[in-house]
Amino acid sequence: MESIVDDRGRILIPKELRERFSLKEGSPVEIAEDAKYGVITIKPSPKAKSSRKKPRLKELYGIGATVRKTGKPEPWPTPQEIKSIWE
Repeated sequence: MESIVDDRGRILIPKELRERFSLKEGSPVEIAEDAKYGVITIKPSPKAKSSRKKPRLKELYGIGATVRKTGKPEPWPTPQEIKSIWE
């Protein structure tokens, strides 16, 4: 397959390859060179799957204001509490 480098140094990975390797917009890739053979290699980053942990629904339960029997809402979570859910 062939692609062209544009004026900003970007190349288009053909759709067939993006689908085969599950590459989507924003997917991290590794670029390596072998100067001896004049080869550039682009491959999906192995960190891609492990670095993005999706929260479970039960971890998100209760975020926001909830009403107790007193009728008064609980305070909103702090930015640190919200951030801890995504870590």
